[in-house]
Amino acid sequence: MFKRCEQALGLNQAELARLLGISAPMLSQLINARRIKIANPVAAARLTRMVSLADEVRAGLLTAACIWGFAFVVVKDSLDYIGAIYMLAFRFSIAA
Repeated sequence: MFKRCEQALGLNQAELARLLGISAPMLSQLINARRIKIANPVAAARLTRMVSLADEVRAGLLTAACIWGFAFVVVKDSLDYIGAIYMLAFRFSIAA
């Protein structure tokens, strides 16, 4: 759970501890299963929100990758029917 937050949000362990409002040694104990509970309810609520945010980030990245991959296939297939110059003109007119 902690590693998922660190990776998805681009945080290191010290930054994660600071954002949660707990000490770095306590976070280390939680990560290594030497401590199983966060006593501070505010820190526990922050962790819950951070995990859901990390999941949203990962879902957004997956969605963006799927859209990009689909667009690649559409452009590749479209080039069989129209020229590259017309395709570029069409794409730039949509973007403008």
